[in-house]
Amino acid sequence: MRHPFIEDQWKQLCDRVNQSAEHLAGDQDDVASAWAQQVDQFAQQDPPGSYPDLLRRVAQAADLVSTWRDDQTTVAGTQESATDRPATSDPVESEDWVTEAGMESFPASDPPSWTSAAV
Repeated sequence: MRHPFIEDQWKQLCDRVNQSAEHLAGDQDDVASAWAQQVDQFAQQDPPGSYPDLLRRVAQAADLVSTWRDDQTTVAGTQESATDRPATSDPVESEDWVTEAGMESFPASDPPSWTSAAV
């Protein structure tokens, strides 16, 4: 049974994979042609028949593009390992912005005023 929504999403996914290949390859023609073949192989699959199948294809596409990105990073020599980054325990440099904001704003410079009157 054909599902117009799934088929539309499949076409968009194939377009996004192609755009990613073109973007990551840049002006490297040999890389671009190799990746274009992989894009064609991916796009020539039968459209998924169900939403879970579409999600599996999205995961395949993400893996494919991730492989390309990792290849480009390795070739460029800019792949950063965990040992290249300085170790820090400073919460200000953490990835969690909420925790960072909390650490920077507490304790507040002016404590709240206290009154005995009930509001």
